[in-house]
Amino acid sequence: MRILFVLLLTVSTATLSWAQKTFQGTLEYSYKLNAEGEDAGMMAAFMPEKMITRYGDNQMATEMVGGMVANMMGRIIVNNGQSYVVKDSEKTIFEMSEEDMEEGQEAFANQEQAKKVAGETMEILGYTCHKYVLTMANDGGGKTEQVIWATDAFKAPQLSVPNQGNVSATGFFGSTNIEGLPMRIEIATPGADGGLVMEVVKLDNTPVEASHFERPKGYTVKPISEMMKF
Repeated sequence: MRILFVLLLTVSTATLSWAQKTFQGTLEYSYKLNAEGEDAGMMAAFMPEKMITRYGDNQMATEMVGGMVANMMGRIIVNNGQSYVVKDSEKTIFEMSEEDMEEGQEAFANQEQAKKVAGETMEILGYTCHKYVLTMANDGGGKTEQVIWATDAFKAPQLSVPNQGNVSATGFFGSTNIEGLPMRIEIATPGADGGLVMEVVKLDNTPVEASHFERPKGYTVKPISEMMKF
């Protein structure tokens, strides 16, 4: 689980340079667990109801809503080269060190490239999405298959990340070569018969208020390692 937090904060992937309209606005992903087995009940309690990701100009703010994970993770913010987690309930900001960033880089370096599946598409909110298949290492040392459906109607936003320069926000979903904006993610779940599905249910390209990306004043600052003692 610790590496999950590092990967989410690292947002590491290759920059895509082809001509698309860069998305700025708000994406709301629903979560649905299609799984059975002894671990399914625990996963359901842990899993959020939804994830809201807001993009500005070189800015990203992500938060989970509902479930145990929402309380654990807080708000993940990337703002003009700074990456940190804000836990408003504790009035605390958790910052990443260079070592944390390097750990995320190493994790991504060991990931395989997503493979685009020719001829397979899905319509989501009126956008045609193309299928990618990605095999990822999981916390138990095994492999997990992930299917990503991405629309090329938008380019994923570029974010300045410490020690990496400008990178594409598609790294949030673990791949380095997705062409476009991920709209649906299907993740096989080890220990359960089935998997997790995240899908965009709301897409709003209204400019996001700057307050969503601001660093709160008066909060205690701690290293991210203090947040991940589990």
